[in-house]
Amino acid sequence: MNWHNLKENLTYDALSLLLNLQKMKYLFLTILIFTLGCSGEKYSGEAITCLKPEVDKPQCISDMLKSFRLIWLETTEQSLIGNHIGKIKKHNDKYYISTDRKELLIFDKNGFLINKISKIGNGPGEYIQLCDYDIFENDNIAILNANELIIYDKEGVYMKNIPLPFMPFNMKIINDDRILLYTSDEKYMIYEIDALGKIIKGKNKNTRSTQLGRNIAFITYGDSKIITQSGRSKDCTFYDIHTQEFDSAELVCDDILTATKEKFYMKIYGGNYLENLSHVKFIDGISGCNTHLLFGCGSLQSGFTIQVLDLKEKSIHHVISSNDINDITFTSSFFMEYACLAESKDCFITYAFPKDIQMGIEEHKEFMDNPNYRDIEKVFLSNKEELQDENPCLVEFIFK
Repeated sequence: MNWHNLKENLTYDALSLLLNLQKMKYLFLTILIFTLGCSGEKYSGEAITCLKPEVDKPQCISDMLKSFRLIWLETTEQSLIGNHIGKIKKHNDKYYISTDRKELLIFDKNGFLINKISKIGNGPGEYIQLCDYDIFENDNIAILNANELIIYDKEGVYMKNIPLPFMPFNMKIINDDRILLYTSDEKYMIYEIDALGKIIKGKNKNTRSTQLGRNIAFITYGDSKIITQSGRSKDCTFYDIHTQEFDSAELVCDDILTATKEKFYMKIYGGNYLENLSHVKFIDGISGCNTHLLFGCGSLQSGFTIQVLDLKEKSIHHVISSNDINDITFTSSFFMEYACLAESKDCFITYAFPKDIQMGIEEHKEFMDNPNYRDIEKVFLSNKEELQDENPCLVEFIFK
C-alpha cells in the first residue's frame, strides 16, 4: 500500500470510529484526520494569494466605482416580475430576466419590455420548469428544461429541442457551438457538449457532498475563462474558452474553506455543518466580468465582506463591509449581493426594489446634497403611486 492509499484508508477508518465515539474525547483523532486529509492539495491553474486588509473607516461605495447606471424597469401587467428574480443576463444591450413565474422577460437598455417567453406545458416548445437559460450570439435563446434544451429564435418562436442524457441544473453557451452543463449525473458534475447535445468530455467526479444548486454556476472570469466554484470552498474549476480545456485552481489562499475540509465536515455534521461550525470562513456568492471578480467571504460568526478582485493585477482592490455607505441606492450596504444572480461581460448588475429605495432616501436625508440622492428623489417625486408592486430597479456598475 503506498502512502497516498494509506492516508485515504486511515482517513475513512478514523472517520467511521469518530462518528461512533464522543467527539470531545477523541479530538486528537479529528486533528490527525485533518492533517492527513487536507495536506498536499495542489493547483495547476491560477492561485490568488493576497487579501487586502479590511478597512475600518466607512467608505462611500460610489468612490470605488468607475461608473454606475440605474435602469428603472417598467411595470405593466405583461412585464411584472414579482418578488423573486432567478437570473439576469445582459446581452447585446438587452436585459433577460427569469422569474419565479417561470417566465423569461426581455427588456431594452432603457427598461422597456421588448418580449417574453412564457410557455409552460408539455407540448412542442413548452417547458415544465425554466431551470436555466442562455443567449446565443445571434440572440436566439436556449432554455434548460429538465433533460432537454429548448431553442427559440430572438422573437421567442420555437425552433427545436435538444435532448440530453442527464438532468442539468445550469448551462453556459460557449462560442455558440459548445455548451457547459452543471449536472446531477452519477459520473461527472460538469459536462461539455456540442450544439447537438453530444457529450465531448466531463470534469469533476460527482461526490454530491459539495454539490450546491446555484442560479448561476458558470461565472465569467476575464476575457477567456469561465470559473465554477466547488461547494462553498475556495476550490474552483476553470474552463479556457480558447483552448477548450479544464483546469483546477484556488480562488484565494487565506484561511478559507477548502473542498477537502468541506467534504470532511459534511461527513460528520451533514448538510448543516455550518450551523455547528459558525467560525468557518467560506465563500458565499460569486460574480464576474472581464475585469473583476466579486465574491462574498466570511463566516456566520464574524460576518461577511464583499471582496473585489482585480483580474489584471491578481489582487484585492476593494473590500466592502457593512460599515460602508451605500450612496447608490441608499438601501443596504450589501446591495451588491444580488450581483451573484447576474451575468454580463462588461459590468456587474444588481437590483433593488423601489419601495426599499424610497425607504432609504427617507431615512438618509443627510445625503440630500448628494447628486445621486437628488436624482433618485426626483424619480419618486414624479411617481406618487404605491410602490409595493413596482418592478425592481437594475443597477449596472463597473469598479475602478
